[in-house]
Amino acid sequence: QVATLGAATTSYASNGLLASTTYYYRVRAYNSAGNSSYSNTASARTNAAALVPAKPTSVAAVNRTDGSARVTWADASNNESNFEVRRLTWNAVTSSWGSRKTVKVAANMIQLIDYSGPGTFRYSVRAVNSAGASSYVGPVSVQVTRK
Repeated sequence: QVATLGAATTSYASNGLLASTTYYYRVRAYNSAGNSSYSNTASARTNAAALVPAKPTSVAAVNRTDGSARVTWADASNNESNFEVRRLTWNAVTSSWGSRKTVKVAANMIQLIDYSGPGTFRYSVRAVNSAGASSYVGPVSVQVTRK
């Protein structure tokens, strides 16, 4: 028995169930005179659990000498909805990593061209879906120049 419900109740919601599992249900009425016979058995299967995507691998960044950087990575998951590429900018005045910007890149893409102009940057990449995000991979640093 999983629940006892009040009179005239016609539905029940099961919570806290395991993913990819079939559950079987039957009901019966009761009153002060006793219990009725059980109904026919109904079944329902829960959906598969959404898994957080695997983190990408092999993150690299190269200077393209035109004021842009090419950031690449290997896609290690098959269930991402997008990637997030995070960039930190080196602040020479304070000698610290300053401003942060995150750019979304479509699923199954494995590169981003960052046209931010000359500077020193650090890039990290993670995979994202509705279940959450992988950990970031990186950072990798690059000095971007313009000829």
